[in-house]
Amino acid sequence: MKDIRHIATSCGGHIIALAEFEKTVQIFDIMEQKIISEFETILDFGGERLAISEDGQVCICGCWKRHGICGYETKTGKLIWQRKDLKKVQHIQILRSSKNKVFTYFEIGPGRVLDLHTGKDLEKMPGVKYCFESKFQPINVLDKSTKIQLIDRNTLEVKANIQRQSFATLDIATSPDSIVVSESGAPLTCYDTEKGSLKWRIYLSKEGHFLKICYNDRLNKFIGISWPFVNGGNKKLRYINPDNGTIENETVINCPAETEIVMEGKFLVTSDRDLINIETGEKKTWN
Repeated sequence: MKDIRHIATSCGGHIIALAEFEKTVQIFDIMEQKIISEFETILDFGGERLAISEDGQVCICGCWKRHGICGYETKTGKLIWQRKDLKKVQHIQILRSSKNKVFTYFEIGPGRVLDLHTGKDLEKMPGVKYCFESKFQPINVLDKSTKIQLIDRNTLEVKANIQRQSFATLDIATSPDSIVVSESGAPLTCYDTEKGSLKWRIYLSKEGHFLKICYNDRLNKFIGISWPFVNGGNKKLRYINPDNGTIENETVINCPAETEIVMEGKFLVTSDRDLINIETGEKKTWN
């Protein structure tokens, strides 16, 4: 594989999916730093159309038009299922509350929850662009065009409606008592998960916005990747106090095209083939 332009990870697993602009997908074990498999798929560029299951056994790929969405066996690249009827997919995301569910968002029509192993419809979610699930509480975070909702996962009751700060969400992370929202061109904002009350905001000004955000419970820190998108420049790995939003440490990581925080905030993977241990600062590069 030459140029990495997609990185897909599960929330806690060490098996990840890498891809070029289109078609070729590589399954990689970040702990052993070895390639498990490489195969051709229907994947095309645009949106977030690549996902991998928590156990690393199933890879989901999407296409804008004719091929729809497919599920593949990661060890062999074997096609498991295909939904040609699901056109114009923009976002594919494995849901962490169940090992068998995939959330999909489309340019037109409602979001859908699919069965990971069969591709069959399980639920429709009109107006939902992203669905984030807390591992600390039975709370789902639904990203909609006009608001962000906190939903009780068991009762489906709306716990809070949070006003958007921008037109697009970049990432969302949860801690034991908070939710942090990163939006395009907007400050990083933290709310409590009980009532959705504002706790703090980080204004980066000329240093742009946060592309990725994750909570590391071993460090008790939010970990973010910031990028000065207006004037360009290096991306930074930032360590954030969850109580007051203070940036307590930061590290320059140059400017890779793609970055992903993996294994519950323990490592950072970049498209430059760097693997950075967030907890120790150790950096390795693989071929």
